[in-house]
Amino acid sequence: TTDYCDSTVGCVYTSVECNDHNRCTDDWCDSFIGCQYDDVECDVIDCLTSYCDAHTGCVYDTLECDDYDGCTDDYCADNVCQHDPVDCNDNNRCTTDSCDDGCVYREVDCDDNNYCTFDLCDPSDGCIHYDITCARLYTCLDYSCDPQKACVTHPINCDDNDACTVDSCTHLTGCVHEEKVCDDYSECTTDSCDSELGCVFESIVCGDDDACK
Repeated sequence: TTDYCDSTVGCVYTSVECNDHNRCTDDWCDSFIGCQYDDVECDVIDCLTSYCDAHTGCVYDTLECDDYDGCTDDYCADNVCQHDPVDCNDNNRCTTDSCDDGCVYREVDCDDNNYCTFDLCDPSDGCIHYDITCARLYTCLDYSCDPQKACVTHPINCDDNDACTVDSCTHLTGCVHEEKVCDDYSECTTDSCDSELGCVFESIVCGDDDACK
């Protein structure tokens, strides 16, 4: 108190005004030593930072946990920043998953460099290589697949290993084996065909055992 004596009423005791207009102090008066100004202690709140402003009092801000790394999930737990690796797995076997300042998904290259397979990718099974079937478009051609060239053709072999046939191929009927004509147009031979030797021309013996003819 501030004490003085008024000539009319006598002693007057007026309370001391201890307000320092600072929101960061608790103001009070001790009867022996006078005004006291204790610092305000701001509440500790999980994942919040705090400070005291003389005009507004305690101020609370969210704890900043961003590490500016696109490959981490940043958050606060128990008043401590956590930085967990980002899970970039998209459960797609047709991509390779990685993280470079964020998740990156690149298509898997399923090319097996084999022209005899059709390559594709299934999200569940990954790369699949189906064998190519070379369609037979012409009767007189054989079709096969070369890993370096894809479908290739070869004339079919119509040889029946019979020297008495002429072997050929037509696109309508395939292999044709025509009987070989062994006529040498000579009346002095007998003409025949041997399946191994081919045409055989044997000379005719004209003797009749008659010396007068």
